[in-house]
Amino acid sequence: MLHRRTYSATFAALPPLLVLLSGAWAAPLKAHPALRNPDFRPPLDSGWAKEVSNLAGWHRIKQLKDTGVTVSKTQCGYARLSQVVTLPNLDQQLSSRLKLHAEANKMGYHSYAALTAAYLDSTGRELGFTRYAVLAGDAWHKDTRTEHYVRLSPDAWTDVTLNLKDELGKHLSGVASGRVRALRITLDSFASGTSAC
Repeated sequence: MLHRRTYSATFAALPPLLVLLSGAWAAPLKAHPALRNPDFRPPLDSGWAKEVSNLAGWHRIKQLKDTGVTVSKTQCGYARLSQVVTLPNLDQQLSSRLKLHAEANKMGYHSYAALTAAYLDSTGRELGFTRYAVLAGDAWHKDTRTEHYVRLSPDAWTDVTLNLKDELGKHLSGVASGRVRALRITLDSFASGTSAC
């Protein structure tokens, strides 16, 4: 028997980035350099790439009427929206307003809703990331030299600002900042479990 797990994110347009995941809502995103289609207006594939793994359950990526988007996934798999932005230098900032939700209703299951900023080299290889997230279930990821997790309160609008140069210097000592050439911004709704996946 599959147990229902629901994760969604909604992203609204703000001048910066607004995200709500695993049940997420986001407002317009703001980043310097500029994102393509930061307020998630139609067509959504103008700037944003969709990626879905639907092993069980359903997913939904839905544009909101007043600019914004919801990314949702139940049971097993993920739903994502992402965009890669070339960086002229690391004196850049990403701002967003997020509302994230995640649930898991059985031992061994977990889910998360997140806004992830991944630091890429000139070949597109991921060097590390910063993830703003709400997690439900058994495990919470721990920070490493290349991964920084910022746990947010569930179901509450939260304003986040990420200064890339400061983040790399303070939290990601394993990322060679001189090799960072691009940022992949991902709105992510993920669900997993021991028997369903």
